[in-house]
Amino acid sequence: MKLLNKTNRYYIMAALAVFLIGTLVFYVMLNQIMDNDANEQLLIEKEQIAQQLDQLGTIPAKGISAGDRIDITLVTDTTCPSCKGFKHDTAIYVRESGEVLPFRQLSFLHTIRHQTDPPKSCRITITKALFEDDDLILTIVKSMLILLSLLLLTMFEINRRISKRLWKPFYSSLQKLEVFNISKDYSLQFQPSGIREFDELNTTLEKMTHKISEDYHSLKDFSENASHEIQTPLAVIKSKLELLIQNQNLEEKQMKLISDAYESASRLSRLNQALILLTRINNRQYLETKQIAIHELIENKLQHFEELIQHKRIVLTVALSQPIVTEMNPTLADVLISNLLGNAIKHNITGGWLRITSSGRELRISNKGETLLSDPSKLFERFRKDHASAESLGLGLAIVKQICDFYSITVSYEYSLQEHTLVLVFPIAQN
Repeated sequence: MKLLNKTNRYYIMAALAVFLIGTLVFYVMLNQIMDNDANEQLLIEKEQIAQQLDQLGTIPAKGISAGDRIDITLVTDTTCPSCKGFKHDTAIYVRESGEVLPFRQLSFLHTIRHQTDPPKSCRITITKALFEDDDLILTIVKSMLILLSLLLLTMFEINRRISKRLWKPFYSSLQKLEVFNISKDYSLQFQPSGIREFDELNTTLEKMTHKISEDYHSLKDFSENASHEIQTPLAVIKSKLELLIQNQNLEEKQMKLISDAYESASRLSRLNQALILLTRINNRQYLETKQIAIHELIENKLQHFEELIQHKRIVLTVALSQPIVTEMNPTLADVLISNLLGNAIKHNITGGWLRITSSGRELRISNKGETLLSDPSKLFERFRKDHASAESLGLGLAIVKQICDFYSITVSYEYSLQEHTLVLVFPIAQN
C-alpha cells in the first residue's frame, strides 16, 4: 500500500471516529435542550393557568387554552403524590393521525378561591406533544450528518490532492532510481523540489549512487584485470608442466607430482574462467541476442558428448516433440546447454540413463545418479556440492541459475529415488 493511501486511511478512520462521537454528543445535548425547553414551557403554562383560575374564581365551562391538552379534575385528597410532577415521555394514542405518539405531562394541584363559594381543590394536567420536537431533532441531526459528510469528503479530496502534489518530487526521484543502471558511467541528478526533506534525500542519493558507481567500476576493472593476469601465468605453468610430462627421464614419483600440479593448474584455470563468466553475466556484458532453437542446440551438443556417453554406457532418450525457440545470447545459450548436459553426464552412473524431453515451453533433463544428500535448491549456490568430488568446481549449476535469471527462465531441481531432474520453463516469446 502506498504511503499516501495509508495516511489517508488513518486520516479517514480518525475523522470518522471523531465524526461519530461528535454526532452522538450533539444528539444527546440537543435532545437535552429540547427536553428542558419542553419542561420550561409546561412550567410557564402552569403559572398562566393558575393565574386564569384565580382571576375567574371557578373552572370555566369551555376549558382553558393551554398546551396541546389540559385536564382539570376536582379532588379532595391534596396529599396524593401522583397528583403533581412531570411524567416524561407518555405514549398517547392520537385519533386524528391514528398513531401512538410521545407526550410530556405536568400535573399539579391548585386551590380555587372565590369570594362567595368555598375553596375548591383541583388536579390540573397539562399535556404537550413531543413528536414535533423529535422531528426537529431528527431533521437537525440529518442535516448535520449530510453537512459533515460533505465536509469530510471535501477535506479528504483536498488532502489527497495536496499530498499528491507534495509527494510528486519523491515519486520523480523514485522513477530515476528505478531506471538507474549501475553499469552505465553516469551519476543521478535530481531537480530541486523546494521541500527540505526531499532535497536532503536527493542529495544523499546523488552521493550514494555516485559512490556505488565508482566502486562498481573499480571492482569490475579489478576483476577483469586480475582474471586476465591470472590466466596468463596459468597458461605458462600448464605449458611448462606439459613439457616436463613429456620428459622420458623422470621417475614415477616425479611424474606423479608433476601430474598433480598439472591437474591443479587446470582446475584453477577452469575456476578462473567460470568466475569470469559469472562476473560478465552480472555485468550484463552479453546483451546481443537472437532467436535460439533450443532443441537444435541440444542435438548439436549431444554429438560433442557422444564419446563420453558411450564410455559410461549411458542409455540416451531424446523426445523433443515440441521445439523451444527463445531470445538469448548465443554464447550464454551454448554455456547453458553445455552445463546442463555436462552435469547430467558427469554425475550419471556407469550404465545409467539420460532422458531429455520437452512439453510446451518446458524442458526436462533427467539422469540417474547417486543418492542426493542435501537440499536440491541449495545446489544452485556457488561452490555448493552434494559430494566432495575433486572433479567438480561447484559452479556449473550456479552458472545455469545465473543465466536463467538473466533471461527470466524458471529453473528447478527435482529428485526422487536416484532420479535427478532439472526443469527449465522458458518465458513466452514477445512479439
